[in-house]
Amino acid sequence: MAEGGSRVEHVLVVPDDVEVDEVLALATCSFAGARPDDGVLPAAIRLSRYSSVAGPWEPEEAPESVRAALHAVGADTTYTAVYAVTTVRERTTPVPFLTGDRDGLRRTFFRGAPEREESRVVAWLVAAARRLTGSLVLDVAPRGEPLAFARLAPDPAVDTDLTLVSDVWLTPDAARTLAASVDAAAEVGPTGFAWDGPPPAPQRGARGLVDDDALDDADLAALAAPPPLEGYSVLLPTAPGEAAAPPGADIGADVAAAGTTGGTGGTVAIEVTGIAVPPLALRSLAWLAAGGVQYALRWYPSDDEAAHRERPSAAVRAERRRAAATITALARTFHRAAGGELLDQSGFPLAPEDL
Repeated sequence: MAEGGSRVEHVLVVPDDVEVDEVLALATCSFAGARPDDGVLPAAIRLSRYSSVAGPWEPEEAPESVRAALHAVGADTTYTAVYAVTTVRERTTPVPFLTGDRDGLRRTFFRGAPEREESRVVAWLVAAARRLTGSLVLDVAPRGEPLAFARLAPDPAVDTDLTLVSDVWLTPDAARTLAASVDAAAEVGPTGFAWDGPPPAPQRGARGLVDDDALDDADLAALAAPPPLEGYSVLLPTAPGEAAAPPGADIGADVAAAGTTGGTGGTVAIEVTGIAVPPLALRSLAWLAAGGVQYALRWYPSDDEAAHRERPSAAVRAERRRAAATITALARTFHRAAGGELLDQSGFPLAPEDL
């Protein structure tokens, strides 16, 4: 039986209508050096110095190693295309403790967890499979042991968070007003500092912390003003039994299954801050060259450990579904007000009409 060598090949299985350009676009969002390998057939994508993607193939026309992996897990390959993703086999044992295993990676790689380059590639594969509604066949064998494969199908519902990157700074009051149009309970969160007013005004000619010779009117004004606001948050608490989703939102069967409470609460937060370096997905936008404003729409579950289980309860799924509906409504509202570009939780671009 073949053994795991220094290189490892994982398989990405996607619907057959997914184009190579879509896979390349997702690669460029996660790997700064991702590019097509021109002149290589089938189409190939270079992720980094050590990792690459080849394909797509119809499953029955794929290389023997890919077909063997698909066969080993009994993958349903009807109406699919497959890609082979090759990288270095880098595993660590014992498997490090994680606070959650929502994607099943700790369970899958129980004999040795990917680290360094392979960890980055596997994380991208999980995100890409989730975005493309695909699945993965992973080579989980440690180096020198017989090849072994496992199938993963990342759940698209797991990712709730969205990010809006804009060149418009909304004041806290403006952001709260927008959020209140989705949920009237929206409130501006703590700013992280308390300001009790200006310090005693320095007197010219007095020797103190600042040399009076260097003290001008601009310095005096700066000392008298509150610290500049570099970020803030707007919070939408979800009390037990409340449907945080806007009226008419599709909150799904999980809510009904969980009963009237639909979970024990949680919080949706809009975290606003300036950014100097744009995300990889937006690095080509000229209007972000000098920085921008990031509106991070985040769900903070009432029970973080329960929310990160691979198979969460119906109550957790209900809370997650309601939070996702609220975040989607907030993303639409803030995008209309501030413009800009939307990213999903993995940093992949998202068109407003696809929300």
